[in-house]
Amino acid sequence: MIIAYRNGSVVRLEDVAHVIDSVEDDKNFSQIYGGEYGTKAPAGVNLQVMRQPGSNTIEVTDNIKRLLPVFQAQMPPTVHLGIRGDRSKNIREAFHDIQFTMAATLALVIMVIFLFLRNFSATMIPAMALPFSIVGTFSVMLPAGFSASTTFP
Repeated sequence: MIIAYRNGSVVRLEDVAHVIDSVEDDKNFSQIYGGEYGTKAPAGVNLQVMRQPGSNTIEVTDNIKRLLPVFQAQMPPTVHLGIRGDRSKNIREAFHDIQFTMAATLALVIMVIFLFLRNFSATMIPAMALPFSIVGTFSVMLPAGFSASTTFP
């Protein structure tokens, strides 16, 4: 790489510095321990996939998992692809927890109304209104391009 011209001659980077054709940071590397590898510790390569803002983490993760066999088929037999970290697991668990919480809340609200009013017809009004309001909310979200799973980061 030319960095300057002095007295009509070219000054290259290798003339003023020790240049190594290598990776940016040769002190940062990966080794795989445990499992089938034991303590042999073969070298590893990390590849981090970041989702774009506004995209669905679960869909991105599912698409990557679907493509892993395609990538593995193009690799030499000694190269193994694996997933090191997966944020979608936490998001899926949180989504299931929210679904359970919503169902439990709905049941508790209906139960409390029935226990206080002791009237079946007066209890059925909120029992029908609450699920319809949830369905109505999601029916407005769907044409807008949202779903319950896309509202999470």
